Amino acid sequence: DLNRDEVADVWKYYKETPDPSQPDGVKADLVKKEMDLNFDGKIDIWRFYQVGEKLENEKLDLDFDGKIDVTNFFDLASGVILKSEIDQNFDNKTDLWKYYDKGKLIRKEQDTNEDTIIDYFEYWADGEIDRIGRDTDGDGKIDLWEKKKEVAVDNQPAEQPAQTNAGAPPAAQPENQAGDTTTTDPENETPSNTNNEASQAKN
Repeated sequence: DLNRDEVADVWKYYKETPDPSQPDGVKADLVKKEMDLNFDGKIDIWRFYQVGEKLENEKLDLDFDGKIDVTNFFDLASGVILKSEIDQNFDNKTDLWKYYDKGKLIRKEQDTNEDTIIDYFEYWADGEIDRIGRDTDGDGKIDLWEKKKEVAVDNQPAEQPAQTNAGAPPAAQPENQAGDTTTTDPENETPSNTNNEASQAKN
């Protein structure tokens, strides 16, 4: 009961698994956690765990309508985020995908016209967009590249990306999670990433 109103806000589910420290012993492993963060009686966050209480994925309801808007996937060994699937317009369809390397954002893919085909690609470097790819004819292939010409210096705006011909881009490097926010478990678990693109949730 997080807000002490005598109504449960967090639910934990356990499974008995063999306990290697005790012959013929068993231990209770956390396999799922559900949380109601705005105290309206509906679950807003679902977290799923593998053996050893290692976070595997979490599902978030950002607008508190009872439907999942974001799914985050985590590396079992390190606990850092690997991928996010986001429904930005709350129509129950994923339209934004984010990919991470060692917890750092490296790529975004987006369906901008709701035809289920990814048509917008962002590659990140040094904590900012390095290049953008666009599919202009809906065939799922990049037709136009926009390359950033130079980085902002001395607080001056960076130049707009320059258009280049389509073709394979240079490899992206792992960078900071620009554009992401962090939500912390009320019970002081390791924070997990959510996304600004879907942050216009209802209060």
